[in-house]
Amino acid sequence: MAYMAGLRIRSVVRWGLITISFLFFILVALALVVASAAALLYESKRRAADRRIDNLKTLYIGIAYVLLAVVSLVYFAVRRRDVQRKLGGIPRMHIATRQGDVPKSVHKYIANEYLRSAAILYASQPANGHQDGWGDPGTEYAGVRFRRAILDSVVQVDEAARTIVPRLQPIRPHARVLHHLRALAPLIPVDESGGSCLRRYDAIVEFAKYGKREMALEEYVEGIKAAEEVVRVSYVPCVSR
Repeated sequence: MAYMAGLRIRSVVRWGLITISFLFFILVALALVVASAAALLYESKRRAADRRIDNLKTLYIGIAYVLLAVVSLVYFAVRRRDVQRKLGGIPRMHIATRQGDVPKSVHKYIANEYLRSAAILYASQPANGHQDGWGDPGTEYAGVRFRRAILDSVVQVDEAARTIVPRLQPIRPHARVLHHLRALAPLIPVDESGGSCLRRYDAIVEFAKYGKREMALEEYVEGIKAAEEVVRVSYVPCVSR
């Protein structure tokens, strides 16, 4: 509503400025015409022997300005007609938005067609489709490509790591995450088997880069959880300090 009100106000201001500028131009033109007529009459009086304005000369001047006004009005009317004719030939799009814009039968037909199209669109949306490497429709992972999402998460993990290692080298496309974030290794806890969230995340990223098959949902979830653990470890030292 505020956006539409702003557009309406700008439209009113624009047309107001156009109208004011047009009226100003008309007034300036009339002032110049009157000034030129007065100058001619003054010159005629100055050149007269008895310093009086000759009625015949005044008539000539008046006829000249009447002809000027007639020619100007005719030219204005012709130009207005031509412009309206050219603008009328331009097709204009009319969109019926309210019931009063079109007859009731037409409005009812448009409403029914809109509802039918909406129902067809809703029914045609995939619900049970499955494609390897993508989240299933209707789930929280719908529209997510697992391989791309894992690779994009590397940037977020790198930004989090720079909060405690500001001088971390720029990450390279072919560099392993385990090697790139080796400065964080002492801060990351290791489980009983000797693994860590950093190692799991590195393995998932390498699979996303070079794996021949598409990534499964379980592998994607494991990679995202490992990335979140690495990010959490990166922010904890900053909070403690």
